Amino acid sequence: MFPSPPSRPSEESGLRQSDDGDALSFGWDMYQYSNKAQSEEKSWYYYLTEVALRRISNRILNTFYRQDHTSWWDVSRLIPIAKEFEAQISVWSNNLPPAMQYDNHITGEDFSPSRELSWATWNRLLEMKTWLYQPFLYYAIHNNTQLPDLLENSALRSLIEAGMDCALKTVEHRTLRHRHHGLWFDIRAIVTASLTVMAMVKSGNVKIDEQWDGRILSVIGTLAFWEDESPDLVKTKKVLEELLLEMRSTMRRRSY
Repeated sequence: MFPSPPSRPSEESGLRQSDDGDALSFGWDMYQYSNKAQSEEKSWYYYLTEVALRRISNRILNTFYRQDHTSWWDVSRLIPIAKEFEAQISVWSNNLPPAMQYDNHITGEDFSPSRELSWATWNRLLEMKTWLYQPFLYYAIHNNTQLPDLLENSALRSLIEAGMDCALKTVEHRTLRHRHHGLWFDIRAIVTASLTVMAMVKSGNVKIDEQWDGRILSVIGTLAFWEDESPDLVKTKKVLEELLLEMRSTMRRRSY
């Protein structure tokens, strides 16, 4: 069942001028209706967008995750499939209705509840991309022998680079200290992305943004912000801190 479309103005909506021509009363009714209509429009588009994106997500999961990670070693056969999914996601992302478009430069104190549905849709797109690119990041991290030759394949290289960019965006943009219904999923996502980034650094197989460690520190700071409410985050924060120290030590040794 799909929800009914947003309601239209009607006599019952209260949008009528009073008999004495009270323009202020009319304006307040119109303001109330406008806010209600905008909220309904966002909810309507969010629901339809979520249904469509979930269908693409399910196809990605069924294609790449039906078997275990060993199936990712045959990376050549996965490339054209991934590029097709990538094109589908791009089309959806570029054609979202205005109510669902989100400015991903908004962080921290600039975030407001009025943006929460568009923010959730943007996160859904980011999550889909994470699932899509994960097999190629796994391959790049673990394949030290054939990778240099395979990176001559521009399509494979673009998928690996897009996966790395996706992990860094997740770390950067999902560290909001804003309480909402999807907070636990945000924390899980930024921890997973942090581990992926550090695995890439440790492998040395792919060039990574020099500011990667600062982004990991922001994740650690976010975990510290919430750890009083979720004791297991204390352990998670400690693991990331220890890995960060190890990665920094590894990078220093490579620079000698």
